[in-house]
Amino acid sequence: LEGGDTDLSGQDFLDALAKISREITEETGKPEVATSVMEYAARLGKLKLGEEDVAKVTPDRAYGVAVHPSATSVIAAVGDRDGNLGVWNADAPEGSPNDGVMTFTPHTKVVNVLSFNPHNPALLYSTSYDGTIRCLDLNKQHFDLAYATQDGVGDSAHSWLQHSDLSVDGNTIVLGNSEGEVSSVDLRTKKLLWSFEAHDNKVQTVHMNPMQQHYLLTASLDRS
Repeated sequence: LEGGDTDLSGQDFLDALAKISREITEETGKPEVATSVMEYAARLGKLKLGEEDVAKVTPDRAYGVAVHPSATSVIAAVGDRDGNLGVWNADAPEGSPNDGVMTFTPHTKVVNVLSFNPHNPALLYSTSYDGTIRCLDLNKQHFDLAYATQDGVGDSAHSWLQHSDLSVDGNTIVLGNSEGEVSSVDLRTKKLLWSFEAHDNKVQTVHMNPMQQHYLLTASLDRS
């Protein structure tokens, strides 16, 4: 997207943020939005998206995405409906093979969550409806089976993995499935640590507190 529409929407966002800041300041005498936040918002308002910044990373509809924590390159991973996983180097030189995109098919069903290991960003974990978690080593371009659910995988599974959250140390992953169960897996031993029925319906999201990982939030279709 280029031109006036992007610039206008960015300016509208800045104006709205500034208005909120002024109103709160008038009421309390203290600015609610820090200067650094306003500076960040100003940079966001100037963003543009050109054709050179768009790529077809997976063959089918995208379900999950993760950005590599590189300070020098923009690398994105995308999982799609049919079990494909694409890795895109957005900074690849012009004329690079496949425009900087590598595509793999590590799963047989939807790839819904992707997570780079915070301590070893060359490791990318993918969670899928097929009941498996796989780990892609970007250096070796090799997949390892990190975990498979105990009630079967693929078409034989009684439930599917709906969401996951990787711990900040990269050693464990918390899972939520379609039957309302929440569980935790040790990725070093590939063994289940614990599991319990948390909801009466599908667990849409699981999230660990990054500072106190014994606290866990879940959200479900049972409205709790």
